[in-house]
Amino acid sequence: MWGFFYILAKLCFYLLVSRNIIMTVEKIGVAVIQSLSSDEKQTGKELFETTLKYISFSKNYLENDFFDVSNSEDFFKVFTELIKKAVTENKFYFLHFEIHGSEYGIELKNGDFITWKQLLEPLRELNILYKNQLSIYLAVCHGNTLLRSIEPLKRSPFAFIIGSFFEIYNSDILNGFEKFYSIFFENFKIEYALQEMKKTCKKSDFTIITSNYVIDTLLEMESKSNEKEKLIKMLNETFDQDSKIEKKLAEEIKEKIIQEFENHKIDKDYFLMNDLTNTYDNSGLGQLS
Repeated sequence: MWGFFYILAKLCFYLLVSRNIIMTVEKIGVAVIQSLSSDEKQTGKELFETTLKYISFSKNYLENDFFDVSNSEDFFKVFTELIKKAVTENKFYFLHFEIHGSEYGIELKNGDFITWKQLLEPLRELNILYKNQLSIYLAVCHGNTLLRSIEPLKRSPFAFIIGSFFEIYNSDILNGFEKFYSIFFENFKIEYALQEMKKTCKKSDFTIITSNYVIDTLLEMESKSNEKEKLIKMLNETFDQDSKIEKKLAEEIKEKIIQEFENHKIDKDYFLMNDLTNTYDNSGLGQLS
């Protein structure tokens, strides 16, 4: 019977991740990354040792890991290990963070501060391996504000995140994510699991943000920008169009302006890694919902 459930779980996860995954998934698990001072409630460890441990007993395909990091060096070493396991063990992780946060980044228990931009780099590296299927759960105050640091000309650093733009509370973290994981690992329906999670959260507002939503928002902003037209208009007004020399110079500068804007034009397929997957499901949740 266990063999049946194991095969079923792998099949579900195969559909969950991608039909054309770069890596062949052999193992899956939640990586809980915590950095809380000793006098605080260890919410990440408690979640790992209760709910996630129970789920791993009942779902023998799930192998979770817990990382209690003290400083920025240890923090980034965790990503080195996760990437190594993805490459050498074909392991796919859901990332769960239990760290203090602000609108500018996260603060570790020794006081080291990591900006959102610094955090997005290793997330992007892992997400490329997963072909834009990395899921991130942020038990971090103001966690969703990391969106401000996304670089649209690079690959997406995640497929989706669940977090909050505001302050969150310990009771909601434990109760909410206990409910979320208990439901999610039954059927991998993330939207339904989030809905049920939100019912248990009294004061914290958790939302889901997809990479598809991010890039569509950025493209909308780009389309509303008319900086290129302004520059060309200024160029035409600056140079004497009746002068052959000045007109020729203006045309050369205009070509360079157009080329520069083209070089910095947002590429949705590149951001979402459709060029890697050959699968053009841009729903953001894809096979997850």
